[in-house]
Amino acid sequence: MAVRGCSDNWFLCNAGPDLGVQLRDWSAMSPRRDRPVLAHRVLLTDAELDHTTGLLSLRQADELCIYGTATMRELLTECGLLPTLRSYTRVDWRDVGAGAAFELDNRDGSVSGLTCEVVEVGNGRLPRYARTTTASAAAVIGYVINDRTTGGSAAFAPSVAVDDEMIVRALGRAGIAFIDGTFYEENELAGAGRGAAPACSMGHIPVNADQLGTGLASVGARVVYTHLNNTNQLILPDSRARKSLADRGFAVARDGAEFTV
Repeated sequence: MAVRGCSDNWFLCNAGPDLGVQLRDWSAMSPRRDRPVLAHRVLLTDAELDHTTGLLSLRQADELCIYGTATMRELLTECGLLPTLRSYTRVDWRDVGAGAAFELDNRDGSVSGLTCEVVEVGNGRLPRYARTTTASAAAVIGYVINDRTTGGSAAFAPSVAVDDEMIVRALGRAGIAFIDGTFYEENELAGAGRGAAPACSMGHIPVNADQLGTGLASVGARVVYTHLNNTNQLILPDSRARKSLADRGFAVARDGAEFTV
């Protein structure tokens, strides 16, 4: 996922392992002879490998600006990804914190017209590789991105472990919210014979409204579920789960979709 304001400068939201292929296949972002890859800023929501290993695909950039919490920086240093990236390019890491709002600037230093607000959405769970980093709620965050030109806003939280009132209120302020859709059921992995860990223990609230409290099911924004696991029945367009979401006015993200706010 990527966002932009009124210029051609794009801001990536996480960098998954397929990033290189995605950039190649997306004409708006693909490098051309007269320009480099336009993705020069990355907003990280966590330090999980499925959200960060794509940073290595950007290693040939002249400079890479990464937004994330100090906990994420420590984790990516611990696993070796950040030191490896620094061996190839200059990394401008910018620490962000919960409740803080900051401006997103373009590559040339000009104002993009976009501002970000950080929302803590985790429960302190760390990536499996973590050995020395201390558990912290700052390990997983979401962003509310506001466009000063249009007045529109979008929230991005592909990993959500708790659904308290503060988080629901923060995400609900956006016009559209891209929210964690990893698992549909709490015990989905067990049902698929893929392990015994329940969804919440892995830092993901299940989508199924019957298993939610008053939380994410009541987000007032237009909700688009993203980051689906391959055991999630929502990946099937004709599934009963997909129909249930549509009946509630919710949607499932698809490759190539574009949204204007």
